[in-house]
Amino acid sequence: MSTSTSFPLGRDYPSIPEGDLPEGLLALFDLTESEVELTLTKRGPQNRLGFAIQLTCLRALGWLPKPQEIASLPRPVVEHVAAQLDISDGMAVLATYGTHDGLTRRHAQEIRSACRWKPYDKGETALTSMLVSRATYTEEGVRALLRRAVAWLREERVELPSERTVTDLVRTVRGEADLKMWQALLAPHADRLSELDGLTAVPDEGRKSLLAELQRGPGKPAWANLERAFERNNAVQLLRLPPVDPRAFSPRRLAHLARFAADHEAQRTKRRAATVAAVGRLTETAADDAVDMLVHLIANDLIGRARHKTDKERSASFPDLAYAAAVMREVGKDLLAARHEQVDTATGEINPPVADTMTLSEFLNQREDLAAFEAAVTVAGELAPAMGSDSEEARRAKMIERIDLLKTYLPHIVQGLAYRPGTPEASRVLDALWSLTELIDRPAISRAEVDESLLTGSWKELALRAPHLAPDTVDTAAYAFCVVERFYSRIIRREIFVEGASKWGNPEAGLPSAEEWAALRASVARSLGLPLGAADHLKRLGHELHTKTRAIAERLPKDRQFQIGDGGRLVLSTAPLPPDPRLRKVSTELTSWLPKGDLPQLILEVLTWTRGAEVFTTPRGETPRQRDWA
Repeated sequence: MSTSTSFPLGRDYPSIPEGDLPEGLLALFDLTESEVELTLTKRGPQNRLGFAIQLTCLRALGWLPKPQEIASLPRPVVEHVAAQLDISDGMAVLATYGTHDGLTRRHAQEIRSACRWKPYDKGETALTSMLVSRATYTEEGVRALLRRAVAWLREERVELPSERTVTDLVRTVRGEADLKMWQALLAPHADRLSELDGLTAVPDEGRKSLLAELQRGPGKPAWANLERAFERNNAVQLLRLPPVDPRAFSPRRLAHLARFAADHEAQRTKRRAATVAAVGRLTETAADDAVDMLVHLIANDLIGRARHKTDKERSASFPDLAYAAAVMREVGKDLLAARHEQVDTATGEINPPVADTMTLSEFLNQREDLAAFEAAVTVAGELAPAMGSDSEEARRAKMIERIDLLKTYLPHIVQGLAYRPGTPEASRVLDALWSLTELIDRPAISRAEVDESLLTGSWKELALRAPHLAPDTVDTAAYAFCVVERFYSRIIRREIFVEGASKWGNPEAGLPSAEEWAALRASVARSLGLPLGAADHLKRLGHELHTKTRAIAERLPKDRQFQIGDGGRLVLSTAPLPPDPRLRKVSTELTSWLPKGDLPQLILEVLTWTRGAEVFTTPRGETPRQRDWA
């Protein structure tokens, strides 16, 4: 039973439910020893019971019942508190409490002082400030803010007012914050309101608005869809509605507002503001979608497909290369050994190095496996990478074979997005990428037209030392794919970012300056419920963690082990605790010190010390002799 008028949000306001109460809820109304001592200072059972009822309500629920509501509290609660005070028929006794309104109010004031709670009017200003900050920087609705307000009041020990008071305050703060955000979003576009309405209007001959069409994704990763992704991004950019500054409004709050752009039942101001938020969000997501598809195609279609083909060819040629390597290893071992003196193991005679008495030609001609060695050298020359190259040469050579595909889509890759460098190396890569559109149609280009610093490893072999190249020329296909691979690696590491994007944008774009952060710090901390000083806050959290951990440890069985299971729950085990590994060495040493003895002999020895043998008698009642125990 709720002691205040029922509202739609009543579940989020502390109240006593109707009907039978579970034991867990009744336990909230248990009196501590100090509370019982304070209650027993009151005269008469009705005053003690009424005082205890108000005390437990403030501690458990965070509010004091009004004088006229005390007698109508649920019977289970009243009888539970009365039983702790040895008062029978609590409902009848409580009916006589509060006949003088002044006594009830004096008790309430005494309870506030004893429990260090403040009346609502002393904390209303701070509560409003906290709610304004939360409403400004988060997308929390009325219900979430109501729960936040109740939790804040209880944590700060501020007495909760009526449910209607808190609900009205939350709704007012939420509404004012929303209206302020809508007006701020529309202020730069006051002369384009009709254009905003046109974005969400559905044409007579169409089924979707222009905004809904642009919000459709570009489809699955494919080179044909990549062109569509770039076109979609360009169409969004042509709307000339720049992304909303994330430092002014929370991105999550803007994303929440953007969902109402197509809601024609919403207020006009809200729908227009939602359109601005939706287009601003679409400006970021359209660029992100295009970069996602571009990165996926480079990684999986250009690089990945070439690597897959290369791996298959390597797997097929591995037996030939392995055999060739084995033959060359044996010949190489003998050739190296010929440089040193040899000891005849049968006679012990030391022979001079073979290299001193035999030419290399004579050494090779005397070998029976000379033909196999020559074949092995030929196979190794065909399959092994050249000196100065790397293991990626075969894969990169496969990439070059797809130069026609790159020629088709390179203009879209270069011109489809606004790339910006973040490092000097990324700037050189972008310069090379932008110059490719003029070079890629030529079979060979001069070395003066390329950035040779990008050609490293096997790219240098493929681009500068290909057999068909004329002097001082560069293979165009190899150089183009080298630039694309360097571009891919830089954009993955965010050294190249895309202007207007979110995921692939400048990581530092949304960070406030030192002056802006100094102005926002207090408001942001207040919205998060955090103090400005971190040291005291961390110290308090550490103390709370220590206190709660000790309290949990004291309630755990002493002879059981436990572990933290799913959801952070403590799982107790009925198995005994395993021995401490730190005591294993000590236990081993102590066991080795104990004398080795037979158990029966040990029993007889103990019986002799304690004269325990005298309690045993023979069937005739006589004391047994010592030899009878043997």
